[in-house]
Amino acid sequence: MWWAGDVVAEAADGWLLVDFTPFVVRDAHGVTTRLREAGQGAFALDPAQRARSG
Repeated sequence: MWWAGDVVAEAADGWLLVDFTPFVVRDAHGVTTRLREAGQGAFALDPAQRARSG
């Protein structure tokens, strides 16, 4: 599997901070399509809606 994210920060020692959000907030198993095809409603993932703890 290939995936690429945006580098959002780089430390002086070369460490990178990569935004992993697009990878996590996706419908990898096609659940939204399956629900629609089963007549269970029209759902969509909204990357703007996320939860953060701490």
